[in-house]
Amino acid sequence: MNFTAYSEGIEIYNTFKLKSKAKFSEALQKLEEYFSPRQNVVYERYKFFSCVQLESQTIETYVTELKTLASTCEFSEQENELIRDRIVLGIKDSGLQERLLRENNINIENAIEIVRAAEASREQIRNMKYDTATINFVKENQNKPKTQYNCKKCGQKHKPREYLAFGKICAKCKKKNQFAAKCFQSRKNIHEMNVPENELVYIDSVNENETKCAMENITYSNFKNV
Repeated sequence: MNFTAYSEGIEIYNTFKLKSKAKFSEALQKLEEYFSPRQNVVYERYKFFSCVQLESQTIETYVTELKTLASTCEFSEQENELIRDRIVLGIKDSGLQERLLRENNINIENAIEIVRAAEASREQIRNMKYDTATINFVKENQNKPKTQYNCKKCGQKHKPREYLAFGKICAKCKKKNQFAAKCFQSRKNIHEMNVPENELVYIDSVNENETKCAMENITYSNFKNV
Protein backbone atom coordinates (compact mmCIF):
# COMPACT_ATOMS: atom_id res chain seq x y z
CA MET A 1 0.00 0.00 0.00
CA ASN A 2 1.21 3.48 -0.83
CA PHE A 3 2.15 5.23 2.42
CA THR A 4 0.99 8.64 1.18
CA ALA A 5 -2.44 7.29 0.21
CA TYR A 6 -2.69 5.53 3.57
CA SER A 7 -1.88 8.74 5.43
CA GLU A 8 -4.49 10.69 3.43
CA GLY A 9 -7.07 7.99 4.17
CA ILE A 10 -6.42 8.26 7.90
CA GLU A 11 -6.78 12.03 7.76
CA ILE A 12 -10.10 11.76 5.94
CA TYR A 13 -11.33 9.14 8.39
CA ASN A 14 -10.45 11.33 11.36
CA THR A 15 -12.64 14.12 9.97
CA PHE A 16 -15.71 11.89 10.41
CA LYS A 17 -15.28 12.11 14.21
CA LEU A 18 -16.66 8.66 14.80
CA LYS A 19 -16.63 7.03 18.20
CA SER A 20 -13.63 4.91 18.99
CA LYS A 21 -15.84 1.81 19.04
CA ALA A 22 -17.71 2.64 15.82
CA LYS A 23 -18.74 -0.32 13.66
CA PHE A 24 -16.94 -1.07 10.44
CA SER A 25 -20.18 -0.64 8.46
CA GLU A 26 -20.54 2.92 9.81
CA ALA A 27 -17.00 3.81 8.80
CA LEU A 28 -17.51 2.25 5.35
CA GLN A 29 -20.73 4.20 4.82
CA LYS A 30 -18.99 7.45 5.72
CA LEU A 31 -16.16 6.70 3.28
CA GLU A 32 -18.63 5.87 0.47
CA GLU A 33 -20.51 9.11 1.08
CA TYR A 34 -17.25 11.04 1.01
CA PHE A 35 -15.86 9.56 -2.18
CA SER A 36 -19.13 9.19 -4.09
CA PRO A 37 -19.72 12.15 -6.44
CA ARG A 38 -22.58 14.32 -5.35
CA GLN A 39 -25.54 14.13 -7.74
CA ASN A 40 -26.93 17.26 -9.32
CA VAL A 41 -30.62 16.55 -8.76
CA VAL A 42 -31.78 19.23 -11.18
CA TYR A 43 -29.68 17.78 -13.98
CA GLU A 44 -30.75 14.21 -13.16
CA ARG A 45 -34.40 15.23 -13.35
CA TYR A 46 -33.73 17.01 -16.63
CA LYS A 47 -32.45 13.73 -18.08
CA PHE A 48 -35.50 11.89 -16.77
CA PHE A 49 -38.08 14.30 -18.18
CA SER A 50 -36.24 14.44 -21.53
CA CYS A 51 -36.24 10.67 -21.98
CA VAL A 52 -38.42 9.49 -24.90
CA GLN A 53 -38.94 6.03 -26.33
CA LEU A 54 -36.63 5.26 -29.26
CA GLU A 55 -37.80 3.51 -32.43
CA SER A 56 -35.90 0.35 -31.50
CA GLN A 57 -37.10 0.30 -27.86
CA THR A 58 -39.83 -1.93 -26.48
CA ILE A 59 -41.95 -0.76 -23.58
CA GLU A 60 -39.95 -2.99 -21.21
CA THR A 61 -36.60 -1.44 -22.11
CA TYR A 62 -38.09 2.06 -22.03
CA VAL A 63 -39.56 1.57 -18.55
CA THR A 64 -36.26 0.12 -17.32
CA GLU A 65 -34.44 3.21 -18.57
CA LEU A 66 -36.96 5.49 -16.86
CA LYS A 67 -36.63 3.65 -13.55
CA THR A 68 -32.83 3.86 -13.75
CA LEU A 69 -32.96 7.60 -14.34
CA ALA A 70 -35.56 8.09 -11.59
CA SER A 71 -33.35 6.39 -9.01
CA THR A 72 -31.08 9.47 -8.86
CA CYS A 73 -33.85 12.09 -9.00
CA GLU A 74 -35.01 11.88 -5.36
CA PHE A 75 -38.70 11.67 -6.31
CA SER A 76 -39.55 9.75 -3.12
CA GLU A 77 -43.24 8.73 -3.00
CA GLN A 78 -44.01 10.35 -6.36
CA GLU A 79 -41.59 8.18 -8.30
CA ASN A 80 -44.16 5.72 -9.77
CA GLU A 81 -46.56 8.51 -10.74
CA LEU A 82 -43.82 10.45 -12.50
CA ILE A 83 -42.65 7.33 -14.33
CA ARG A 84 -46.27 6.76 -15.43
CA ASP A 85 -46.46 10.33 -16.71
CA ARG A 86 -43.22 9.91 -18.60
CA ILE A 87 -44.52 6.70 -20.24
CA VAL A 88 -47.67 8.46 -21.45
CA LEU A 89 -45.80 11.52 -22.73
CA GLY A 90 -42.71 9.76 -24.05
CA ILE A 91 -43.97 6.76 -26.04
CA LYS A 92 -43.36 6.89 -29.81
CA ASP A 93 -46.91 5.87 -30.89
CA SER A 94 -49.06 9.03 -30.98
CA GLY A 95 -52.29 7.03 -31.40
CA LEU A 96 -51.50 4.95 -28.35
CA GLN A 97 -50.59 8.13 -26.50
CA GLU A 98 -54.08 9.52 -27.14
CA ARG A 99 -55.63 6.32 -25.82
CA LEU A 100 -53.65 6.54 -22.58
CA LEU A 101 -54.64 10.17 -22.12
CA ARG A 102 -58.32 9.19 -22.35
CA GLU A 103 -57.93 6.75 -19.45
CA ASN A 104 -59.00 8.11 -16.07
CA ASN A 105 -56.86 7.42 -13.00
CA ILE A 106 -54.51 5.11 -14.88
CA ASN A 107 -51.61 3.77 -12.82
CA ILE A 108 -48.14 2.72 -13.96
CA GLU A 109 -49.04 -0.98 -14.19
CA ASN A 110 -52.08 -0.34 -16.41
CA ALA A 111 -50.12 2.02 -18.64
CA ILE A 112 -47.38 -0.55 -19.16
CA GLU A 113 -49.92 -3.31 -19.86
CA ILE A 114 -51.78 -1.25 -22.48
CA VAL A 115 -48.56 -0.34 -24.30
CA ARG A 116 -47.30 -3.93 -24.12
CA ALA A 117 -50.56 -5.28 -25.60
CA ALA A 118 -50.43 -2.71 -28.41
CA GLU A 119 -46.85 -3.64 -29.27
CA ALA A 120 -47.71 -7.36 -29.30
CA SER A 121 -50.69 -6.75 -31.62
CA ARG A 122 -48.55 -4.65 -33.94
CA GLU A 123 -45.95 -7.41 -34.15
CA GLN A 124 -48.62 -10.03 -34.88
CA ILE A 125 -50.07 -7.92 -37.71
CA ARG A 126 -46.58 -7.45 -39.14
CA ASN A 127 -46.00 -11.21 -39.10
CA MET A 128 -49.39 -11.88 -40.71
CA LYS A 129 -48.63 -9.47 -43.55
CA TYR A 130 -45.23 -11.11 -44.08
CA ASP A 131 -46.77 -14.60 -44.19
CA THR A 132 -49.44 -13.45 -46.67
CA ALA A 133 -46.82 -11.86 -48.93
CA THR A 134 -44.73 -15.04 -48.81
CA ILE A 135 -47.73 -17.24 -49.72
CA ASN A 136 -48.65 -14.96 -52.64
CA PHE A 137 -45.07 -15.03 -53.91
CA VAL A 138 -45.02 -18.84 -53.85
CA LYS A 139 -48.37 -19.05 -55.65
CA GLU A 140 -47.24 -16.64 -58.36
CA ASN A 141 -44.12 -18.69 -59.01
CA GLN A 142 -46.12 -21.91 -59.10
CA ASN A 143 -48.55 -20.47 -61.65
CA LYS A 144 -45.82 -19.23 -63.97
CA PRO A 145 -45.38 -21.39 -67.13
CA LYS A 146 -42.32 -23.59 -67.07
CA THR A 147 -39.92 -22.32 -69.72
CA GLN A 148 -38.55 -25.10 -71.93
CA TYR A 149 -36.55 -25.10 -75.15
CA ASN A 150 -35.17 -27.55 -77.69
CA CYS A 151 -31.67 -28.46 -76.59
CA LYS A 152 -29.07 -28.60 -79.37
CA LYS A 153 -26.96 -31.09 -77.45
CA CYS A 154 -29.44 -33.69 -76.25
CA GLY A 155 -32.25 -33.20 -78.77
CA GLN A 156 -34.96 -32.98 -76.11
CA LYS A 157 -37.06 -30.27 -74.48
CA HIS A 158 -36.18 -29.31 -70.94
CA LYS A 159 -35.95 -26.34 -68.61
CA PRO A 160 -32.75 -24.30 -68.34
CA ARG A 161 -30.00 -26.03 -66.34
CA GLU A 162 -31.64 -29.44 -66.68
CA TYR A 163 -29.14 -30.53 -69.30
CA LEU A 164 -29.81 -34.24 -70.00
CA ALA A 165 -26.61 -34.83 -71.98
CA PHE A 166 -24.32 -33.50 -69.27
CA GLY A 167 -21.54 -35.99 -68.59
CA LYS A 168 -22.53 -38.24 -71.51
CA ILE A 169 -20.08 -39.41 -74.24
CA CYS A 170 -21.05 -39.01 -77.89
CA ALA A 171 -21.01 -42.40 -79.66
CA LYS A 172 -19.82 -40.77 -82.90
CA CYS A 173 -17.12 -38.25 -82.04
CA LYS A 174 -16.41 -39.43 -78.45
CA LYS A 175 -16.79 -35.89 -77.08
CA LYS A 176 -18.45 -35.18 -73.76
CA ASN A 177 -21.80 -33.56 -72.99
CA GLN A 178 -23.74 -34.47 -76.14
CA PHE A 179 -25.72 -37.34 -77.67
CA ALA A 180 -24.91 -38.97 -81.00
CA ALA A 181 -28.24 -37.78 -82.44
CA LYS A 182 -27.06 -34.18 -82.02
CA CYS A 183 -23.36 -34.69 -82.75
CA PHE A 184 -21.75 -31.42 -83.83
CA GLN A 185 -18.96 -33.13 -85.78
CA SER A 186 -21.38 -35.15 -87.90
CA ARG A 187 -23.41 -32.07 -88.75
CA LYS A 188 -20.22 -30.20 -89.67
CA ASN A 189 -19.11 -32.95 -92.08
CA ILE A 190 -22.53 -33.10 -93.70
CA HIS A 191 -22.54 -29.34 -94.16
CA GLU A 192 -19.11 -29.39 -95.83
CA MET A 193 -20.17 -32.15 -98.24
CA ASN A 194 -23.43 -30.43 -99.21
CA VAL A 195 -22.01 -28.57 -102.25
CA PRO A 196 -24.29 -27.70 -105.23
CA GLU A 197 -23.92 -30.17 -108.08
CA ASN A 198 -23.30 -27.50 -110.72
CA GLU A 199 -20.16 -26.36 -108.83
CA LEU A 200 -18.48 -29.79 -108.84
CA VAL A 201 -15.62 -30.37 -111.29
CA TYR A 202 -15.14 -33.83 -112.70
CA ILE A 203 -11.66 -34.37 -114.16
CA ASP A 204 -12.62 -37.39 -116.27
CA SER A 205 -15.46 -35.50 -118.02
CA VAL A 206 -13.05 -33.86 -120.56
CA ASN A 207 -12.72 -36.02 -123.70
CA GLU A 208 -9.87 -36.22 -126.17
CA ASN A 209 -11.49 -34.05 -128.89
CA GLU A 210 -12.10 -31.18 -126.46
CA THR A 211 -8.48 -31.36 -125.31
CA LYS A 212 -7.18 -31.31 -128.84
CA CYS A 213 -9.40 -28.35 -129.76
CA ALA A 214 -8.18 -26.43 -126.78
CA MET A 215 -4.55 -27.11 -127.66
CA GLU A 216 -5.09 -25.97 -131.25
CA ASN A 217 -6.67 -22.74 -130.09
CA ILE A 218 -3.74 -22.04 -127.78
CA THR A 219 -1.18 -22.79 -130.54
CA TYR A 220 -3.01 -20.64 -133.12
CA SER A 221 -3.23 -17.75 -130.72
CA ASN A 222 0.47 -17.91 -129.96
CA PHE A 223 1.32 -18.07 -133.69
CA LYS A 224 -0.74 -14.99 -134.50
CA ASN A 225 0.89 -12.99 -131.74
CA VAL A 226 4.32 -13.80 -133.09
